[in-house]
Amino acid sequence: MYGILVLDDGSVYFGKGFGAETEKVGELVFTTSMVGYQESLTDPSYAGQILISTYPMIGNYGIAKDFNEGKKVYVEGYVIRDLSHYYYHRKSSMSLDEFLKQYNVPGIYEIDTRSLVTKIRERGVMKAFLKTSKDSLNEIDYKLFYNRITMFNYEEIDYVKEVSIKEIKYIGNGSKMVLVVDCGAKSGIVNELLQRNCQVILAPCNITSTEIKDINPDGVFYTNGPGNPAELKYIYEQIPVIAKDYPIFGICLGNQLIGHAFGGKTFKLKFGHRGVNQACLDLFSNRVYVTTHNHGYAVEKTTLPKELEVWMINLNDKTIEGLKHKELDVASVQFHPEARPGTFDTKWIFDEFVKKL
Repeated sequence: MYGILVLDDGSVYFGKGFGAETEKVGELVFTTSMVGYQESLTDPSYAGQILISTYPMIGNYGIAKDFNEGKKVYVEGYVIRDLSHYYYHRKSSMSLDEFLKQYNVPGIYEIDTRSLVTKIRERGVMKAFLKTSKDSLNEIDYKLFYNRITMFNYEEIDYVKEVSIKEIKYIGNGSKMVLVVDCGAKSGIVNELLQRNCQVILAPCNITSTEIKDINPDGVFYTNGPGNPAELKYIYEQIPVIAKDYPIFGICLGNQLIGHAFGGKTFKLKFGHRGVNQACLDLFSNRVYVTTHNHGYAVEKTTLPKELEVWMINLNDKTIEGLKHKELDVASVQFHPEARPGTFDTKWIFDEFVKKL
C-alpha cells in the first residue's frame, strides 16, 4: 500500500502505507518515547492529531489488550520510520497494522522522521494530511489535499466533548469516593485510584458543580484531555465553586483548567512535550523527577493569580509543571504520574491526594 503525507508548508513526503486505507487531516506532533506506542495511540489526549514516533522501529511487540489507555485508537494517523512486520510479546494478540485497520486509522512508514521532527522543532507544530491507498499516489491533486489542511483548525474544535464519557459510570467499591471529571481520562489514572481503595465515579466533562455536590464525593479529579484549554470555560468555571467544599487534583489538561479557573491563562507551546523523559523540579522539596508528558499547552506564569503558586517546573524550558492553591485544597501537575508508558517516579502523588480524602 502507498502512503503520502502533505504538510501545511507545502512539503510532501512519500512512503509506504499501513493500517486502514483512508485519508485523515490533523495536527502533526511527535513523541520521543522508545516504547509504549499502543498506550500513545489509545490516549484520548491525541484526538485530532497525527502522531510521529521518533524511535525508529515500531510494532515489534505487537498489540495487547492490557496496554490500551482508552477504548479505541484516538490519533488521526501514525507516522513511523520502520514498521516491524514480525512481532512478539507473551500478551500480544495482533499486529500494529491490524490494530490500525480495526479503528480505520492510516499509517505511513519508510518516512524520514528525523527530517520531519527537525522541521517541527524549527517551525512548531504543523497541520498535515495523511492518505493511504492501494493505488499509486504519484499523480494526485495536491491542491485538494492542501485545501483540506487549510480548512482544519485544531484550536477551535472541542475534542474533549468528543472523547468524554456521556453518562456517569461507577467503578469499584473503595472506601473513598472520587469523582473523576473525564476530559479524556487515561485508564491508568482510574486504575491508580482503584488500587488505593477508591471508588471512582467517572463523570462527563460537562458535569456541573450542582450535580457534583448532589453526588457529594470525597474528592474531585480533573483528567488529561485533548485540545485548547482556553475553549473549555464550561469546565473550568465550575472548579472555584467545587473547591470550596472538596479536595481537587488535576493532571495535564486538569493542570491547565485549574490555572484558568482562578484567573490564569495558557499558551501554546512551539512543539509541545510528548515523551517519557522530561525532568521536572519540585520547588518545595528541591527534588528532580523524570516524568511522562503529552501536552501542547502550558500555564503562563506571568498570568498566575496571587492565590496560586508554582509547585513544579520543567527543567528544559522552565514552563510550569505543577500548581498549588495557597488556601484551598487544590493542586495539579502537568505531567502524568500514572505514566503508561513511562517512569513511576511520581506515583506518590496519588498517595498524597488519597490521604486528603
